[in-house]
Amino acid sequence: MRRTRAPDLPTALVLAAAAVLALLAVRRTPDDAFWQIVYGQAILSGRLPAWEVFSWTAAGRPLIVTEWLYDAILAAASRLSGWAVWLLAFGCLAALGGTCLRLFAARTRDRSLAAVLALAALAVAAPFAAPLPQLGSDALWAALWAVLERGRLRGPRGLWLAPVITAVWANVHGTFPLACALLLVETLLARLPPRHTRLAEPHHAGTRRWLPAVTAISLGATLLTPYGWRLYGRVWGLATNGFHLAHIAEFQSPNFHTLYGAAVLGPFLLLVLAAVLLGRRRLPARAVVMGLACVAGVLWAVRLAPYGTIPLGLLAASALRARRPRPAPEGWPLVLVALAIPLAVLVRRPPPAWPVTAGWPTGAADFVAAHLAGRGFNTYADGSFLLWRWRGHPPVYIDSRGDVYMGTGVLARYVAITRLQVDPGPVLAAEGVRWALLPHGQPLAKVLRLEGWRQAYTGPDAVVLVAPAVRQGRVIPAGEAGLWRATQGQPGM
Repeated sequence: MRRTRAPDLPTALVLAAAAVLALLAVRRTPDDAFWQIVYGQAILSGRLPAWEVFSWTAAGRPLIVTEWLYDAILAAASRLSGWAVWLLAFGCLAALGGTCLRLFAARTRDRSLAAVLALAALAVAAPFAAPLPQLGSDALWAALWAVLERGRLRGPRGLWLAPVITAVWANVHGTFPLACALLLVETLLARLPPRHTRLAEPHHAGTRRWLPAVTAISLGATLLTPYGWRLYGRVWGLATNGFHLAHIAEFQSPNFHTLYGAAVLGPFLLLVLAAVLLGRRRLPARAVVMGLACVAGVLWAVRLAPYGTIPLGLLAASALRARRPRPAPEGWPLVLVALAIPLAVLVRRPPPAWPVTAGWPTGAADFVAAHLAGRGFNTYADGSFLLWRWRGHPPVYIDSRGDVYMGTGVLARYVAITRLQVDPGPVLAAEGVRWALLPHGQPLAKVLRLEGWRQAYTGPDAVVLVAPAVRQGRVIPAGEAGLWRATQGQPGM
């Protein structure tokens, strides 16, 4: 009778780290999550959003919801409880960390060292641990690596999971072309003659035979979405839009002067470099080339860091491969000790109801919804929360759905207004803006006050300014002027 293997300490540490990261991630709601919940609720009610109705600057534009499946899952989880959202984040992080542990342990033959590399991978992914579609794509990326690595060593039986993974990924997040690229590269390397062992690691004979067919089916599986070929066009448009890439933080190069860059990402890259220098003679050229490509990708856009942890971790694991297997400490007592801290934290501070509205301008948003109407102005950072709070009544000026505003000129105009590259008063007047919801300390708010805008609301979260009745020589109609006068008597004046 086969003995069931007891859980070991590395597994418990990885699960504990995933639990803590997930708990920290659900303490605050990132801006994208708000509009994703709104989309998900519409999808759960049987309507896939097709036209823009939440923003007046992009009203009527056709929508392509690349992450519709994850939006529906997130909306269902947030409807249940904060525990469901935590479980969603924990499941993705545990899949990422557990897969890294398994892959690295197979390369190093030392589970303790593999646990260090897996924990480092989770640390690199920590800033992106919020329960968003990106986290789901990280877990699917890890799963695809596990399938390909198993096929390389043991044969083609598990390769047929690859089309399933790519089909799900195409409905979860727009980074699914990474799966296509990985499958194509693996197919090319598998077709190399066996004598090129310095260029590529040997593949199982059955895998070499079936991998091209699996790759072709996987590429076709990416079309199993509500949008078919159009999804590729939308992803290409996002990937090649210079303005969009230049003004969104996660698409920027990493800043090694920040805590994350100096204490997490930088040391991880140095660890991989040191491992490669120590074991360079035992590494195949394929691993080195792929590792360099991953480093280049991480340095180009910090959002690619979680995707680079697996190939870079495998590179380090191959370089540090032990001469003989080194088992890790195992047994339930050790596992319970490792899990005691995250379990205690979860019991004392359970996940809050989701989405979490603390830190967002709830009071200002409710004031606008109750007392103002017509076109307004808001910041990019607050836009998604306002979209969720208002549901289109009133519509927002802009939000974090960058793809919705591509080609409209709204992003460029917003940047010019908020950075005071133009005189904001005439520009907003020309657009018919009647009020503005702005954070405290926003330079734009000071300039608008100087141009005659009146304060209608102020609170700990934001300030609401109302345009003067006469703007640039144009008199507001009587009905609108009456609305404006009504707001002047509101508390907070």
